[in-house]
Amino acid sequence: MTDKETQDAIGDIKNKLDSLKNWTFKINLNNTMGFGTTTTSDNYFIKIRGLKKWEDKVYFEVTKGEEKIEATFIEWNVVSIEPSSYEYEWTVRNTYKLTLEDADWKYTLDTAYTGVWRAILNCLWSAEKLGKVKISVYINKKGFKSVYVENNWESLKWSVSIDEQKTMIEEIKNKKWEVIQRDYAQLEEHFRDIVIPKVKANIWEAVVKEEVKEEVKKDMEIEELPF
Repeated sequence: MTDKETQDAIGDIKNKLDSLKNWTFKINLNNTMGFGTTTTSDNYFIKIRGLKKWEDKVYFEVTKGEEKIEATFIEWNVVSIEPSSYEYEWTVRNTYKLTLEDADWKYTLDTAYTGVWRAILNCLWSAEKLGKVKISVYINKKGFKSVYVENNWESLKWSVSIDEQKTMIEEIKNKKWEVIQRDYAQLEEHFRDIVIPKVKANIWEAVVKEEVKEEVKKDMEIEELPF
C-alpha cells in the first residue's frame, strides 16, 4: 500500500468514527436532555429563531460556545422568569430570561418581546401548578409562527384571549384609515406588570411545595431508621 493509499484509509476510518460519535450524541440528546432535535450537541443557552415574516421555519437555537443545534421543543421545569436588556445601535432593547432546569442541567431561554413569547407566558399563567413544562414552536395552518405548551403532559390554553389583547394594541392609521403601524406598549405593560408576576408566583409556589415535599421525605427516612 502506498503512502497516499494509507492516508486515504486513515481518513476513511476517521470519518466513520466521527459519524459514529455524532450518532451517539444524537441518541443521548434526544433521550436525556429534553430537546426536540435530531442534531448533535448538548448546549445550555436558548433563543427562538425564525420569527421574521419571510422565514419559513421557527425553532429553538440551543448553543454552548460555538456549537449550535436546532430544536423543535424544550422540556424541563421552569424555575424563574427575569427581565433583561441589551444595547444595539444606541438603543436599549428589552428581553426576558426564562430559566428551566432538571436534576443535572440548567438552561436559559433569552427572548425579545414577541408574539411567541406572549403566547408562552399566556399559557404558563393558565397552569394551576407548574410542573414539567414542554414548549413547542411550529408554523400553524395559516402560516403564523405559533407555540404549544404542555404542563405535566396536559395542554395549556391562553389566559388572555386574542380579543382582550387587541384592546391593548393601538393602531396607527394614515389619512386613508389604513393601518400603517401597531403600538404594543400597553399590551407589553400588561404582560410585564400583570401576567409575569402571576407566573412567577406560580413558579415560586411550585418550587416551595417541591422543597417541602423533599424535607418531608427526608424526615420520614430518618424516622424509619432502626436506632
